[in-house]
Amino acid sequence: MTASTVALEKRVVSIVAQKLGLDETEISSETNFVDHLSIDSLDVVELSMAFEEEFGLETALYVPAPLSDAFNAELAGDGDIHIQTVNDVVSYLNQQNVLHPEES
Repeated sequence: MTASTVALEKRVVSIVAQKLGLDETEISSETNFVDHLSIDSLDVVELSMAFEEEFGLETALYVPAPLSDAFNAELAGDGDIHIQTVNDVVSYLNQQNVLHPEES
């Protein structure tokens, strides 16, 4: 993992911790949003908005009803991307060429 990816992961962990009222030490790259953090649809909306604000992405994260093992990022024209873990978010951000902290 590159230094810039580690920095990006720290930003994602910070956002998740802040929005869910957790300590950053409770979240790792392998943390599963549903299995480990028990997020609900409101949490998904809040995380989606926070990621959009922080990274400038126009995504719509949603939890299918009933709540499934994963939540999805539905991207205009790109199909569905299944997001289950913090690492999935970081990978998606890297694919979208999101600026890393030292580049912004």
